[in-house]
Amino acid sequence: MKEIKSWQETINGGWARHPLWAYSRHHSSYERDLYIITSDSKGWTVCASIMEAGSSYEYRITYFDRSSGKLLQKRIQRHFLKNHRVLPEASENRQSSNFSCEEMRLSFIRHNDKRNILLCAPELEFLDARFTLIQPDDLESLCTMRSWKDTRTAFLFDRKLNCMKASGILRLRDETISISEDENAFASLNIIRGRLPRKTSDRWLTCCLYKDDHTLGIDIVPGGESTLVYDGMLQRIASVKEETGKEFRSSDGRLDLSFSIIPSSETVSDMQFGYCTGKVIMDDGTVIDIRDVPAVMETTHR
Repeated sequence: MKEIKSWQETINGGWARHPLWAYSRHHSSYERDLYIITSDSKGWTVCASIMEAGSSYEYRITYFDRSSGKLLQKRIQRHFLKNHRVLPEASENRQSSNFSCEEMRLSFIRHNDKRNILLCAPELEFLDARFTLIQPDDLESLCTMRSWKDTRTAFLFDRKLNCMKASGILRLRDETISISEDENAFASLNIIRGRLPRKTSDRWLTCCLYKDDHTLGIDIVPGGESTLVYDGMLQRIASVKEETGKEFRSSDGRLDLSFSIIPSSETVSDMQFGYCTGKVIMDDGTVIDIRDVPAVMETTHR
């Protein structure tokens, strides 16, 4: 792997199917992990994130029920704290990130091919969740490194993992919901590390479906790198443009999707929930129809 060794090192951009750049704590000033876990059969999505930028920190849990439109979110922000970081110090296979206070508990743990996610937020109708995500060694993901011509020592490392099988238990009030490994429950993970020369923003639309004994993950970044993950294999598509009405089309014609937002999710301005409908074309020319697949779109400001 290409290790970032110095603040003064010139960073060259690019992309890879597996992690190619190695980082450590003292090289980045912005760090964030975001998990999105969706159960198609049970009709809900749970999002959990930890963001650390300098001396500012944000911890967030979001729950959305697509059938009822119920949206619950708890966000905790801390400022001007020193030596408070909980995200991994380096890119390793064994990692543990833990945050706990009276209002919230977050725990992200990785050991080889498994990731364990523990969430607790009493104010969100006593939400309590335990998930196990499976990340096979051969699962390909989009790993990008962005650099800036005017500031070559600045960089943004962005990894988007999709199609991780999810199982576990979610408790809400007096109800306990179990999801087994045989159900269509999948997770996406966005890992960001970097030191930025200026404020940036982008959109990320992600979804995953199981169809005809195959798994397909879709990650769309308008104007950036967009990909399909078919049975764990990554396929790049040309630049995607976001049109009026949340229509997404790639310049090579391989992706044509519409994202219908569930109105009740618009109360959270940076994260919206809904369904994707349209089609995608694989590398071999196979056309896959997409109909009412649960999806999440996030707008990130850094």
